[in-house]
Amino acid sequence: MFTNAQRSAGIGQQIGRLCVVAMLAATAPAAASGPSMFRGDAQHTGVYDAAGVPQLHGVKWTFKTGGRVYSSPAVADGLVFVGSTDGNLYAVDVASGAQKKISRKKK
Repeated sequence: MFTNAQRSAGIGQQIGRLCVVAMLAATAPAAASGPSMFRGDAQHTGVYDAAGVPQLHGVKWTFKTGGRVYSSPAVADGLVFVGSTDGNLYAVDVASGAQKKISRKKK
C-alpha cells in the first residue's frame, strides 16, 4: 500500500510529465514550419520552398593564410570567418576579399 505522500508525489510527477508533453506538442507545428528546419521539412526530404542558390560564375577572390584551411567558413555581417592551421582566425570582407581582422594565436 502507498501512503498519501507517495500517492501525491506520483500524481505530481504525472502532472509534470503531462505539462512537458503538452508544451512540446504545442510548439511542434511552429517549429516544423520554420525556415530553419533541418533538411527543409518535417520529413527531412531536403526539399526547400525557396528560390535556391544563385549560380556561381568563377572565383571571386582568394585569400592566403599562413597555413592550411580545413574548416568551413562562417559568414556574418559581410565578413567571412575562417580558421587556419597557422593558429589564426581570419575575418575577410565578403565583397572584396580584403582582410579586415585577424585573431592571432596566443604564444
